[in-house]
Amino acid sequence: MKHLGFSLIEVVISIGIIAVIGVFSSTLLTRTYNSTAQIDAISRLKQNGQQALGILTEAIRTADGVICYGTYGTLDNRNNYIVIRDNLGKFTRFWFVEPVPPSGVPTENGYLARQGNLSPSAIKAFCDPLTNISLNSRVALSDNSTITGVSISGGRFNRVLGNEGKDTVDILFYISPSLKPYNSITDPAMQTTVKVR
Repeated sequence: MKHLGFSLIEVVISIGIIAVIGVFSSTLLTRTYNSTAQIDAISRLKQNGQQALGILTEAIRTADGVICYGTYGTLDNRNNYIVIRDNLGKFTRFWFVEPVPPSGVPTENGYLARQGNLSPSAIKAFCDPLTNISLNSRVALSDNSTITGVSISGGRFNRVLGNEGKDTVDILFYISPSLKPYNSITDPAMQTTVKVR
């Protein structure tokens, strides 16, 4: 007698094969999606870091000179701000704003800030590390949005001693995804050395 349809064993085997193909396909798609998201995140980190570094290096390179280096609000005494004078005699301060809070899980991203058109008569005030840095007219040089941005941490400016009489500045900072706890072991470092022309 002929049976129309499939036996129970044939149905179970078919379902098993379809399940294996489904698991393999979903694993492959998940890995592809995760690697694409990771590549996008790394690209965003590098793009933000290069943008901030590009603005900073161009300002230092075309400056008339470095006025002062200083430490503001950090516990490790690294130089986290710099004041330069451009060829028109205007002063600009760049500084690293650490994530808030600086340790643990941050609620605000860190970033590189610029404050331009500082008054030449106040040079002592803006070179004094004990003077609070005014938040008026500051501009973030990196995307510090808690949704789309990145976080910059551990920034420093070091004067490199040279024998040509021109200021040379070594810049280093770490960049991480938005609101991620700072970990210099895994966060990419952005570093360059710039010489004033």
